[in-house]
Amino acid sequence: MAKGLTVAQVALPQGKGLLLDYLLPPEMEGARPGMRVEVPLGRRKARGWLLSLSEEPSAHPHKLRPIQDLLDDEPLVPEELLTLAHHLARETASHVALVLEAMYPGGVQEGGTREEVVLFPGETPGSLTPKQQKVVDLVARFPGQFTRAEAARLAGVSSSLVGSLLQKGILRAEGPILPPPWPREPFPPLTDPQAKAWEAIQEAFHQPQGAVFLLQGVTGSGKTELYLKAAAHALSLSRGVIFLVPEMALLPQTERRLRARFGDQVALFHSGLSLGTRRKVWDEARRGQKKIFLGPRSAAFLPLPSIGLLIMDEEHEPAYKQHEGEPHYHARDVLLWRRAYHGAVALLGSATPSLETLYLTQRGEGRRLLLPQRVGGKPLPRVELVDMRGQRDLFSPQLEAAMEETLAKGEQVLLFLNRRGFAPVVVCRDCGQDLGCPRCSIALTYHRDGNLRCHYCDYRQKAPRQCPHCGSPHLYPLGLGTQRVEAEVQRKFPGARVGRLDRDAVRQGSSYHDIYEMFRRRQLDVLVGTQMVAKGWDIGGVTLVGVVRADAGLHLPDFRAAERTFQLLVQVAGRAGRGEGPGRVIIQTYRPDHPALRAAAGDDPEAFWAEELRQREEAGWPPFRSMVRVVVRGKDERDVEAGAEALAARWRREVEEVLGPAPAPLARLQGLFRWHMILLDRDRERLLEAVNRWRGEEKIPPRVQVWLDPGPLAML
Repeated sequence: MAKGLTVAQVALPQGKGLLLDYLLPPEMEGARPGMRVEVPLGRRKARGWLLSLSEEPSAHPHKLRPIQDLLDDEPLVPEELLTLAHHLARETASHVALVLEAMYPGGVQEGGTREEVVLFPGETPGSLTPKQQKVVDLVARFPGQFTRAEAARLAGVSSSLVGSLLQKGILRAEGPILPPPWPREPFPPLTDPQAKAWEAIQEAFHQPQGAVFLLQGVTGSGKTELYLKAAAHALSLSRGVIFLVPEMALLPQTERRLRARFGDQVALFHSGLSLGTRRKVWDEARRGQKKIFLGPRSAAFLPLPSIGLLIMDEEHEPAYKQHEGEPHYHARDVLLWRRAYHGAVALLGSATPSLETLYLTQRGEGRRLLLPQRVGGKPLPRVELVDMRGQRDLFSPQLEAAMEETLAKGEQVLLFLNRRGFAPVVVCRDCGQDLGCPRCSIALTYHRDGNLRCHYCDYRQKAPRQCPHCGSPHLYPLGLGTQRVEAEVQRKFPGARVGRLDRDAVRQGSSYHDIYEMFRRRQLDVLVGTQMVAKGWDIGGVTLVGVVRADAGLHLPDFRAAERTFQLLVQVAGRAGRGEGPGRVIIQTYRPDHPALRAAAGDDPEAFWAEELRQREEAGWPPFRSMVRVVVRGKDERDVEAGAEALAARWRREVEEVLGPAPAPLARLQGLFRWHMILLDRDRERLLEAVNRWRGEEKIPPRVQVWLDPGPLAML
């Protein structure tokens, strides 16, 4: 290789991720790892990430093609995140290019950090269509908060519709304005348990290696107050803060509390923002222009130069795991890696921590801090399990009487059901067959508008008059859904103002925040909801929580079913009694003696966790063995089965245990047949080496797709 030539390693997201060498032209001597480049790839151009520069001789230097263009003046991704990208690529059996695409907003595609105009109310409108009115109302409530694209997305309309309102002067657009000064709230005095926890957290800030804490506190115990106090301490040390919440729906209330303490030092980062806004926030983090960054799991990658505090609220939530698309990373793993890199403090908070995090503290890799009481001495809600065996009504006499009493006192009721729709299935009473999705191996859900819908691929059809299997007219909606619960409440309590919050309600035009605000302002007496109402809500008027059917999650083919059911029930029970009045929770169940339900009702949760861990260890499930789930998909089931068997035969020679292959619980999804297998090994390095070795060879069986998920949280 001629002296003075430099070889550049470039990661390209094309295909499943390529790692190729190119020559760096002399005129690009300012190139550094972390910049984006344009390179030739076959007969076309491609964009990728510059990973490294080397003057080590290449095997065939004369065959290397030169980089064509350098797209950035400075690295967009710092050295820390490049190192993390390599680490995550191996841990998730993915490619470094795909990890970098997940990190940087918009990946390598064009688009900079241009400033964007935001919308304000304009002239008084005349008659408007419902869609136009929705946009105008949104902007009136939040002037100067949204760009044109953001307003269109949030209102569920086209960008051109927003453009027409701008042309008519009904809306006006201006450049970004400085936010108004936020009134600062003082820090309230800490309770004794908070003070004890704070002493340990504060001490950790002054240790070079930092620390990991599991902040385990009952709902309403003041975990957020400790987050805020720790954030203030990090800022006093001139170090930054990343604050994660599991879902975007929880951002507004957390943002309000952060801004009330820290004003414009807070920045939001999430997928609902425009690409330009997200890249602007990325640059603010990279240059240290803001200090506190709030968002869901993608915010874990923000390139703060000096991190002092990493917060993960509701750390048990599955939403922290990237399920769709590579890389299948977990935000907790990202935070723990970055904590070690920066010597920072990590606070993982939950009332119902995951068994993985509990086990981490048992191994001495983190410390458990307990907050066993609610702030202000408020009692925890009284929880009652009601045995529904032998009962035919939707509501037990206990729940119906409690609702009547609560409404008579002018208090609010929250009814929880882990299922949306009017009824889960429509069954023929003559042949017993249900109406299934033609593309997925799952029953269609019946909705009150007469439509059947698949909640996996969104296939829809009108409910037929006759059974497609036998022609019988005797079709019967069987089961329970949120719409049916809503209808039953309206029938039994005709004077009550009843609302519903699930994904279908949001899809039909209702805003999550609109429904939340209506309930918070007591414009609704009863709210029926799914998991969307189970976490983060702090509404003082709610004194009664009713769990209509607590058993559904226990029947899922997942070794975490009991843990998840317990977590969900405790979280939704925690919505009761957060105001002045005492709280009451009624859990209706057909399995009142199940350990998860007993624990959720307050019968020794510590014993439940200990028993779950014992059973996991005995069965060899995580966290005692590492796991990789493999799903093989294809149009022909014989090809899928043969491909799965071939892969299983290979991995049986390389890892401790292979379970399967077998048809997946959802054996057909979106027109593709699915088989899966589970790889297990106590030696995590050996397991990762086996799947990454196969991934590097890319020996995929013909006519199928192979999907790898290390550390899976979804087993369907």
